[in-house]
Amino acid sequence: MLVEHNLYFRQGLALLLEWKTDLSSVHAGSLAEAKSVLEDANQMPVCVIVDLDLPDGDGTELLKLLNGVPVLALSRSRNLELQAKAIGLGAGGIVSTTGPVEEIVSVVDRLIG
Repeated sequence: MLVEHNLYFRQGLALLLEWKTDLSSVHAGSLAEAKSVLEDANQMPVCVIVDLDLPDGDGTELLKLLNGVPVLALSRSRNLELQAKAIGLGAGGIVSTTGPVEEIVSVVDRLIG
């Protein structure tokens, strides 16, 4: 599952992840959309990539619902308090959205084994 508010970044990242990891993804552009997707899903996703800086709340709200699902948190800001909160709620890594996207793929590979 890929939760990112920037449509073009989300679509590009989804294509890259599918190409590099063979994982298809369900997309959400907001916290509300992500919660709706999780409620409607028959099963939990294998991995979740969530932007901590969503327009309708911070992505850590989603982490509270995932119960052990591997999570990669994305953040554009350097808000250390928010990043620490994400780690405390189970995020297996935090990557800047301004860095190389290959880093995101690398962390996803590590998280899903």
